Amino acid sequence: MKILRKLVPLLFGMLLMISAGCGNNDTSNLMQSSEYQTDLANLTKSYIPPLFYTNLPATNTTPAVVQDAKKAHDRLVIVWSAFKAKYKDTAEFTPYSAQLTQIDTEIALAGQIIQTAASSNSIANDLLAAHEALEIIRVNLQTIDRKNNFDYPIDGIKDFHDAMEPFALAVKGKTAATLSDADVATLKGMFPNMENSWAKVTTYQFTTTQFGITADVKAFIDAAVASQTANMTALKTALYAATPDKTVIATNGNNVKPLFLKLFFSFADFIKPFDADLVAADSAATTAVSATTNTAATSAEVAAALTAVTALESSFNKFKVHFATQPISIMGVLGWFTGSATSPSYFDKISAALTSAKTQLNAIQSYPANLTTVNTQVLIYSTEMIKLKTRLNYK
Repeated sequence: MKILRKLVPLLFGMLLMISAGCGNNDTSNLMQSSEYQTDLANLTKSYIPPLFYTNLPATNTTPAVVQDAKKAHDRLVIVWSAFKAKYKDTAEFTPYSAQLTQIDTEIALAGQIIQTAASSNSIANDLLAAHEALEIIRVNLQTIDRKNNFDYPIDGIKDFHDAMEPFALAVKGKTAATLSDADVATLKGMFPNMENSWAKVTTYQFTTTQFGITADVKAFIDAAVASQTANMTALKTALYAATPDKTVIATNGNNVKPLFLKLFFSFADFIKPFDADLVAADSAATTAVSATTNTAATSAEVAAALTAVTALESSFNKFKVHFATQPISIMGVLGWFTGSATSPSYFDKISAALTSAKTQLNAIQSYPANLTTVNTQVLIYSTEMIKLKTRLNYK
């Protein structure tokens, strides 16, 4: 009986420990909630753009790009501050105050680096130090996610990035002619880690609810996953063939990172930091539409219409330039334009329509003039921007 009395408290304690351990294996109600996942998705959307603008080569880090980096970073500061204020005192986050503090520090550091570059007359800084500071944010958020058993897909995508980056650097710029047998051996050694990381990404179901995305964006993401999967399959076959196919290894190996970017950038909101320019373009469109509704325009009214359409084109181009940064065009990666006259999309259609409207106005030589066909071209700005805003769930 004495032994039993001693054992009962011990067994009860063990049961409590087991129970606590089981509880730790469950994702918290907070992190399962749609409200939290919406807030986290908004943070993700705001986090990716400054990563992009601070990771371009020095030769592409123009003053305009630095200003874009600043606007994107400013947006991140607003969203992160709201996120932290809302969740820092919850049971899920209080044990990780050090991680939250470090995120504050790294965001501030990135901001200082960007501001220094923006204030400089010579943009020698390629902002990579700011990029490295920003990368630590996702590392810390990933730690919090996994300590709370929250399987967030962006964490899996980050793991793939970390496994992919050494491979991409090793094959970068290689062709079938320059790829040596030693290069192939190196790539074969790196491939399994990259393949395993990608296999985990393919298990995720990227839902419209979790990320606040539309069905169009989900379809784009699903297609990006399928493209990378096919690319990796062909790459593996070429790498491990009895006689490695260096042409496929070089081509598909160099495609791994661009296909990754297409997926990763799909979760970002690249428009929000440039609200002011978008509002200005929309306002110019309203003026241009009004100026081209006349069915019996005088010479002066045609001239006024041309001025309005030219102003719209200028305003649209100012807005568009934020996403045309080279060497990686956001518009191209995300399908906002195709670069193809046979299958134009969004920005391509708008540019072509505004060029056509100006051409028609410049060709008018008799008055009164019917501007109906010009108005039809001007309206394409609004219809295409509505499609894009809808696709991005832009508010």
